[in-house]
Amino acid sequence: MSLAAARRSSALVVAAVSVALFADSLLYSAVVPVLPGYAERLGVGPLGIGTLFASYAVTLVAATVAVGRMGDRVGRRGPLVVGMLGVTGATLLFASATTYPQLVVARSLQGAAAGVVWTVGVALVAHRLPPDRVGLGMGVVMASMSAGLLVGPPLAGILATAHGFRAPFLVCAGLVALCALAQLAPASAPVPSPARTPVRELLGAPRFRATLAAVVLAAAVLSMLEPLLPLDLASRLDATPAVVGLVFGAATLAHLVVSPAVGSLADRRPTFPALPAGLLVMAAAVPFATVPGSGIGVAGVLVVVALGYSLVLIPGLSRVALDVRATGGGYAAACAVFNVTYAAGMAIGPFVGGAAADRVPLPGLFAATAVVLALGALLVHRLDARSRPPVALPAIPDETDPHHEGTRTALPRLTHGGPIDRTPTTGPRPDRSPVPPGDVTPDRADTSTTH
Repeated sequence: MSLAAARRSSALVVAAVSVALFADSLLYSAVVPVLPGYAERLGVGPLGIGTLFASYAVTLVAATVAVGRMGDRVGRRGPLVVGMLGVTGATLLFASATTYPQLVVARSLQGAAAGVVWTVGVALVAHRLPPDRVGLGMGVVMASMSAGLLVGPPLAGILATAHGFRAPFLVCAGLVALCALAQLAPASAPVPSPARTPVRELLGAPRFRATLAAVVLAAAVLSMLEPLLPLDLASRLDATPAVVGLVFGAATLAHLVVSPAVGSLADRRPTFPALPAGLLVMAAAVPFATVPGSGIGVAGVLVVVALGYSLVLIPGLSRVALDVRATGGGYAAACAVFNVTYAAGMAIGPFVGGAAADRVPLPGLFAATAVVLALGALLVHRLDARSRPPVALPAIPDETDPHHEGTRTALPRLTHGGPIDRTPTTGPRPDRSPVPPGDVTPDRADTSTTH
């Protein structure tokens, strides 16, 4: 496969995953303005509505763990299409639900399908893009997710107002079904299970632990702001729900706009300390969230928070992809660990923030949050200092094509703080037979994935 053809193949992968995540985020956000009201009409109280929304997270984590364990063995294109069909089925169940248990089943199926789509979709991008473009690919994928979050609520609100509760879900079902049929990602061959679990090796590396620490902090702070800031805006500025939506919409739009640029930065400047910088940007902005006397001012603060969040999330995904390459495989498993870590942050933030807000005024709580973020940035920096990142490689052809006959390049192994293993991949070795050109790293014969 020529370099130009490989780049076209990579672009199709990014396009397919972007469409999938846009469709999933579209449905996720579309339920926000219509589902609580419909559940109330069915006689469901606040606890029941909370349980309904929580069922999504429970099944998402369960599906993420399951897919992470098997995704590297069965391939990714098939599970991605199955996940999209699951999202379509959940959407149709929402449209046809007439009882509360049916809504719970639909919401649970939506969470499980989302876990499949997110895990195998991100793993597919990590697997199929060359190392010098994986950051940009992740940025584009995250931008498509933000686009779905922006489009979903107004689209659902307009359709529900004009045509009733079922209209948004029927329209979303049609869109998601088209997205499932439009998956153009080339089939990827199953990756044999390594002799040593790559995720365990990754978890032993300070660099990977630093990524997870930054991600859980960023997710926790962002999810803490979501329930607390609307209450402050309503009590302090008499903000209406529409104003609150615009304030948070500005942050989502900012994430959409900067994600590709941040991903490109991660590709061009792999040594730039993006994760500590992102946490520090969030730390600098969060204490000012309760200061502005207008919704526009608060929106400006959230835009800065979104920039810091993007500096953590997009390079974090890129780092995971490069680290997995350096250990020889296990993309789906590593992406599952990333997603579960992010979900943990989303669960921790509202719980801790809500408990603290009952005892501490919001300005004091947000100041303490800034201190935690700054300490987290220091921790991430120190963990990074104990490890050396994988060597950045130039763009190389996509070798998953069966007709590609070019020499494969073995990636240096991720280290646990020591020197990088640059054992040659050609020539005789003292303990084994000579390795033919293009063979894999010494102790991972027949198990590594190269591109």
